[in-house]
Amino acid sequence: MKTLVNIYAQMEENYGAHTWDGQGECPQHWKKKGGKIFQVNLDVDYLMYDEERSINAFKRLLQDESNEGYRYTYTEHEIVWHEPIVLNDEKFLEHVHAQTRDADVEC
Repeated sequence: MKTLVNIYAQMEENYGAHTWDGQGECPQHWKKKGGKIFQVNLDVDYLMYDEERSINAFKRLLQDESNEGYRYTYTEHEIVWHEPIVLNDEKFLEHVHAQTRDADVEC
């Protein structure tokens, strides 16, 4: 059964590539820029019964997505068994503002 898998990666940007003219070797000056999520639909039996090979395949997929300007390093993965539940952003703001009002009353 094919299931969605999130692949989490550390994203790095090569600041040396900003001034590179494309000639010779690209200068290397990598800085971490946070995380990136990649997704793939696959038969989860691969992950369940051969996790090591699956992770190595994920790492190679991330290498394929990397270039002189950006590189992605595997950190972890997650099988997405169910769609996430999207919460209401307006209710979130109501709760935040209610806390502010409650704090003002305590003063």
